[in-house]
Amino acid sequence: MNKVAVIVGHEVNSPGFYSEYLGCSEYDWHQLKIVPGLENCDIFYRPNEVNGYATKMKALAKQLKGYDVAIELHFNGFKDTKANGSEVLHWLGNEQGMDIGNHYLELMSKLGFKNRGLKAIYRKDQRGYHFIQKMPCTALILEPFFGSNKNDTSLITPEKYINVLNQTIEYILKD
Repeated sequence: MNKVAVIVGHEVNSPGFYSEYLGCSEYDWHQLKIVPGLENCDIFYRPNEVNGYATKMKALAKQLKGYDVAIELHFNGFKDTKANGSEVLHWLGNEQGMDIGNHYLELMSKLGFKNRGLKAIYRKDQRGYHFIQKMPCTALILEPFFGSNKNDTSLITPEKYINVLNQTIEYILKD
């Protein structure tokens, strides 16, 4: 049976994008509203005992030995409030990651989100590189919507997103 790790993106002192439409940051939305409803996975947070993103990812990778899939939770934000949709960042050529990512994007599309597709990561200058490249397992960064887009945020509720994540986890576990 596969083991799934879910990592809350960002941290208390660096909470990520603040969505005026949701009334909270990426970190708070996931930590307070999403994580409590997740099933069949283990929850992790970025290590506080080390500094710097790359160093935190190395430390996190040590904690995730023995896991098959690691999913980091985020949402997008952009100055152009018309930017919308869901996307998944994955390691270039990782077929398991692409399969899981496509399944997740199909579920998000059913909720009415534009499918922005899979984004292959393979260079250090790409966002998410250190998480996706350093993990000892298939690693994905989920960007379900744009917190800067009023329509995107109107399509999502914590309950709907918890359902999508739990279905994605079940999909992983069935393999």
